[in-house]
Amino acid sequence: MPFLKRFWVWFVIGLLAVTTFTTLVLGRLDAPAHAIAQSSEVAIVRQVVQQLGRSNRFSVRKVAVSGSYALVSWNEGEAGGQALLKKQSHRWTLLTHGGGWLGLRGLTSNGVPRSSAEQLLNQLDPNWHKYE
Repeated sequence: MPFLKRFWVWFVIGLLAVTTFTTLVLGRLDAPAHAIAQSSEVAIVRQVVQQLGRSNRFSVRKVAVSGSYALVSWNEGEAGGQALLKKQSHRWTLLTHGGGWLGLRGLTSNGVPRSSAEQLLNQLDPNWHKYE
């Protein structure tokens, strides 16, 4: 079962990568913003799965990107949490992760500017203010 789970995760990542590559190569040279965002999300998901996805029950739910920061919502069975990444030198680096909700305080305490933190939280859940 773990093999099948990982196979499907990598299959989806590969499919997204091929779609993005095709869009960039066969499309206009100035690639559409959604293709660039999609390739960035693929890199983020790949990074999170490589570093956190040790269980066959691990799955990425949502990815939010604001500037050089990304917030990933994940599940592992019934448990869930978030991972914060920062893009440095064209590569996504995991800053912190854990079970539960990082929230505005958790993001800003890890160096995310308040405006970017609010954008990330809005992308994951527009009702995030209710949890703070």
